[in-house]
Amino acid sequence: MEVKAKTRFIRMSHRKLQLVADLVRGRIIEDALSRLYFCNKRAAIPVRKVIESALANAKEQYGAITEKGEVIYIKDIQIGKGPIMYRIRPYARGRMKRIRHRLSHIFVTIDTHHPTPKEEKLLMRLGKRAIEVSEEKTKKKKLKKEKKEKEEKAKVKE
Repeated sequence: MEVKAKTRFIRMSHRKLQLVADLVRGRIIEDALSRLYFCNKRAAIPVRKVIESALANAKEQYGAITEKGEVIYIKDIQIGKGPIMYRIRPYARGRMKRIRHRLSHIFVTIDTHHPTPKEEKLLMRLGKRAIEVSEEKTKKKKLKKEKKEKEEKAKVKE
């Protein structure tokens, strides 16, 4: 089940996008998206959007994406050079300098496979962390609720 997505004419240099694409190439989707979410580069945003688009395409085309025991991974991610927009900037002694605004294209292919033991370990860690975070949130909500109830009882007694 190979699914593709692409984004074209992104106003960013292909070199900057390539650095981020190298972070996620060949990784499972959950790991790739978490890496992109916490990546401190502006190029991570369009790459993440294209991967999410590929995932949405897969859900739209195939409904239930994976069979039991399979995971989705990034099979291929390519960054291509796009056209260059030229602008002119005034320069010293009456001259003009060209400014080049480079554009890029992103092509993503996702696929499914059975996870390796290392990927299973990673999935368990990611899953446990997600469960821990949700449990923490519910505990905090309960504590807040109990606090409000105590305050309301104290007000009623007065």
